[in-house]
Amino acid sequence: MKLKIVVAIENIVTTHDDIYKVLTESGYKEENAKEVVDYRNAIWTGYEQIKKNGYISTNSIIDIQSIIEHNRAGIRTIPGTELKNSVTGETIYSSSR
Repeated sequence: MKLKIVVAIENIVTTHDDIYKVLTESGYKEENAKEVVDYRNAIWTGYEQIKKNGYISTNSIIDIQSIIEHNRAGIRTIPGTELKNSVTGETIYSSSR
C-alpha cells in the first residue's frame, strides 16, 4: 500500500491486483504495475546497500537508476543542461556550467 502511495508522486496509476500479477506471473505486461515493482526493487536495493555499507555510493546510485530505467546510462556528464517550459520557452532550471 505504501509503495502504491509513493508512486502516486510519479502519476503512475495501477491496482493491487496488477502489482501482484507482475510479481507472480512471468511476462505480465501491465506497464504501470511493472514500473511500481521497479521502484520497489530500486528502493530495496538502496536500502540493502545502506544497511550493508553504512552509506550509498555513486555506483549504488547508478545501480538503483538502472533498475528504474533499464539501462546503465549513469551520471550525466554534459555540462549546461537546461529544463525549459515547453509552452513559453522559459528556462526553469539550468545546471552550473
